[in-house]
Amino acid sequence: MKHTTLLLYRNAFERERVLFRLSKHPSLAIECCSLSDAWQAKTGASLLICYCRDLLFACQLRQQAHARNLLLFTPPELGTPFHALDDVHCRTLNLACPDEQLGEALQALCSEPMDVRECAAYLTRRERQILNLYLSGKDTKEVAENLGIQSSTVIAHKKHLFLKSGAHSVSQLLVWAMLKVPR
Repeated sequence: MKHTTLLLYRNAFERERVLFRLSKHPSLAIECCSLSDAWQAKTGASLLICYCRDLLFACQLRQQAHARNLLLFTPPELGTPFHALDDVHCRTLNLACPDEQLGEALQALCSEPMDVRECAAYLTRRERQILNLYLSGKDTKEVAENLGIQSSTVIAHKKHLFLKSGAHSVSQLLVWAMLKVPR
C-alpha cells in the first residue's frame, strides 16, 4: 500500500536531495510542494517530509503540521539539537543516516494511528517554575535567587528535568519544554 506523502522544499536543490534519499522507498507516493505555496491546504497526505536547516523553522513546521506526521531531515552537522522534536508524530534524521534507520522511521510514522498523542511527563510545581525561569533567560544563580532556594537545589531539580525529558543540555531541555510542556 502506498502512503501519500507531501515533500516540502525551499528550493530545487533541497527537493532533489530529499527525493534521491527517498528513492529506495517505493511505498511512498510523493507529491512535492514548495514551502512558499499554500501547502497547509493540501489534504490527503498524512506524512510531511522536509529538509530543515535550523531549529526555529523545524519548530514552526512541527506546529503547522497539525494532525499529520512529520519527518524532518537535518544537515549532518546539526542533528543533535533537532532530536528534542522527536515523538510519536515527528522524527528527525540526519540526511546521511543509514537506510535502515530511515526505513524504521518511515514505517513508524506511516503506521502510527493519528489519534495517539504523547503526553508530557509529570512535572512538579517547582520544576515548572524552574523551567519557566530558564525559558525567560535566567541562569542557575538567578533562578535560585528568584525562588529563594540554594543553587544546588536548582541543579538537583534540573537533573530531574534532564531525566524526565531525555535532554542532554540546557538548550535541548528548553526546546523540550517549549514543545511538550503545556502552559
